[in-house]
Amino acid sequence: HIHSRSALECAYRTHLIAGIGFYQHLLLYVQSHYQLELHSSIDWTHVTDPLIGHKKLVTASAKEMEWAQMACHRCLMYLGDLARYQNELAGVDTEQLAERFYYQSLSVAPQVGMPFNQLGTLAGSKHYNVEATYYYLRCIHSEVPFEGAYGNLKRLFDKAAKAYHQIRRTDVKKLSVNRQRSRDIKRLLGLSGLVPDLIASSEGGRPDSDAVSVSLLSPRFLRYPLFPRVGSVAVSNHPPTPSGLSQSSQSLWNRLSVLLNMLPEGSKMREPGLTFREGIVRLLNHCEEPDLVQAVLLPEDMALRYLPVLRTAHRKLKAEQISLTESTLEESVVRVCCIRSFGHFLARLQKNVLQYNAELGIFISISQLEEETLMEKAQAQFRMAEEEARRNRLMRDMAQLRLQLEVSQLEGSLQQPKCQSTMSPYLIPNTQAICQQLGSIRQLANSGRFIIIIPRTVIDGLDFLKKENSGARDAIRFLESEFKKGNR
Repeated sequence: HIHSRSALECAYRTHLIAGIGFYQHLLLYVQSHYQLELHSSIDWTHVTDPLIGHKKLVTASAKEMEWAQMACHRCLMYLGDLARYQNELAGVDTEQLAERFYYQSLSVAPQVGMPFNQLGTLAGSKHYNVEATYYYLRCIHSEVPFEGAYGNLKRLFDKAAKAYHQIRRTDVKKLSVNRQRSRDIKRLLGLSGLVPDLIASSEGGRPDSDAVSVSLLSPRFLRYPLFPRVGSVAVSNHPPTPSGLSQSSQSLWNRLSVLLNMLPEGSKMREPGLTFREGIVRLLNHCEEPDLVQAVLLPEDMALRYLPVLRTAHRKLKAEQISLTESTLEESVVRVCCIRSFGHFLARLQKNVLQYNAELGIFISISQLEEETLMEKAQAQFRMAEEEARRNRLMRDMAQLRLQLEVSQLEGSLQQPKCQSTMSPYLIPNTQAICQQLGSIRQLANSGRFIIIIPRTVIDGLDFLKKENSGARDAIRFLESEFKKGNR
């Protein structure tokens, strides 16, 4: 255990920061040296520095290029580990940063299951270990699994079994209705954690990949609603729809038709003020067709790559022809296009569950027992859509009022003197700040309330500017005097 604010903790934090800087530099160097194009895998790549000139192209074999790509994968893995270690320290929240690095390492090498194991470790015991169970199962059923995931998953199964049997032994007769409901939910979650283990026990070994893949796609293993989380690739490639579902789930098709009618058509999303790249424009042009070919992937598509149950859908994608969404706007457009195309696919089925009226431009659910005319159905669908839109506007207005109230309360609390102590004790000036605001930095350093951190890049920048900038020379003399006092 490291005591807070001790010299050991300071050294540990410094070591983690130095490690992150090292692997970030190594990642950029490998990309630049081997001219790797990873724009479709990670959201920050190397850029050519015009001050150092153009490097000669490296002639590398296919084996060396494969090694370079796996080196980038490992660098992203190590960056995720370092961010996860930082997250364990008090006052540092880098969980989302660690998750980002792990997912980017999966994008570079999706066949390797190690990042899923690390994501399971990062998830910890959240959501009754359901999230960690999902990640460990994904790791085990990857093309290159990590053996340690079996032990991690076994510990979760043992913990779930113990919790389930403990709840069964507890006397629940004296519990209130609310506590009884809470206990039933915990019991259900504990039982769901045993499902893959029961599958394995019944077959005398490890779970079958396809069977577990189906359970991974069930709502309890997903953090978001099932429809978008299954992945736009699976939706746009249209898995078979059970024939019995069309006869017994008319309410589902009614609600789906309302959703489809609320979503704009592809032509309506191409407003004059919006500009999209070629892949998005191609989706907008063909989203009203039942056989949409998707070349722009969503985050959920990347997360579900190499899942056995979706192997057929993903096999249609060629790595050199796909790209990732670059903004939340693009993600929304791709999702709308895939759902609209899925609606046209359903309307084309032999046993129709939906019908698309081209004249009115709407989807209408079909029921053999209904005797309403087409226009009456259309009016009913429009009324449902308007009611849903009105409800959404009301919820949005209420959320805006609540946000305004929270902002005003936050502004009032920031004016109180006690809030001044919540400022970060670490100050990291850049080259321009230390050249132009040296006096202020001296005062902050002498106050004893802050720790001034000077990165190596700032020192290099001062050394570069010292011949022409007097502020840079003053800053260098100030740093030298601080070093003589024993500061480091």
